[in-house]
Amino acid sequence: NHGDLWANNILFKYNSFNEVEDVKFIDFPIARFTSPVLDLLYFLWMSASIHVLRDRQEELYNIYLLHLNYNLQQLGCVERMTREELLQDLYSLSDWALLT
Repeated sequence: NHGDLWANNILFKYNSFNEVEDVKFIDFPIARFTSPVLDLLYFLWMSASIHVLRDRQEELYNIYLLHLNYNLQQLGCVERMTREELLQDLYSLSDWALLT
């Protein structure tokens, strides 16, 4: 995973309608092999507003899982993350999120 995924390490490309059409992650000094959920938690707790954390977390988890599995498929990876695995990782890494 990226290891330092927050708003300042994400570049957005916008179209003429001011809609995001592409996203790139930058600054990978502490990338490592671990659960992708770690980046999700880090991003949410470091960059999301309290409104998002309170009212939209489940929606974001669903969107994240959908796009993670789509991109794994596009990369030719046979493994997928299930909803149960996502929830288990969220639970097991939640203490870490409180420390960030």
